[in-house]
Amino acid sequence: MDLKVRVTDIPVTGWDLSYDLTPEETEARLVNIEKDLIRFFTPVQVRLKLERTGNRILVRGSISTGYLLTCSLCLEEFNIRMSEEVFSVFTPFPEEYIDGEIAAEDLNEEYYEGEEIDLWPLIREYLFLGMPIKPACRDNCKGLCPICGQNLNKKRCDCSSQVGHPGFSKLKQLRDSLPKK
Repeated sequence: MDLKVRVTDIPVTGWDLSYDLTPEETEARLVNIEKDLIRFFTPVQVRLKLERTGNRILVRGSISTGYLLTCSLCLEEFNIRMSEEVFSVFTPFPEEYIDGEIAAEDLNEEYYEGEEIDLWPLIREYLFLGMPIKPACRDNCKGLCPICGQNLNKKRCDCSSQVGHPGFSKLKQLRDSLPKK
């Protein structure tokens, strides 16, 4: 599916765009390292309105999908749904940038060259912004035992639940040997 839009095709009244990207289509657009981080179990639904204001293009809308992620605590896979509101401004690539630095206020904008805007980088950005930083299968996930690796959500292990770092065990022995007051 082509996600490029010709700027001249955007009417003055705005243009409503709707895309339903299959999980396979979306994953095919990701680069290798991204494919290891994210998998989709539902289509990526993209609903955007493009409005032209001079040579700037305002993009508003939403992106929603379902991810298949790995829990950062217990390493089990789980499904999670996301929905992100989209707002972005596309402007022509500034000529000043070619000669040197770009102004700080221009960092909040997306850029396009020529007569087309490729919407995929914007969609990709919001897909990753919608991902949790530390994915957890549930709020009370117990994770893995640090000694034997047992998933503590499934079964309790018999490992010693020693508190503190083992390097301080001699200090603990010294403390325990001191007379009690």
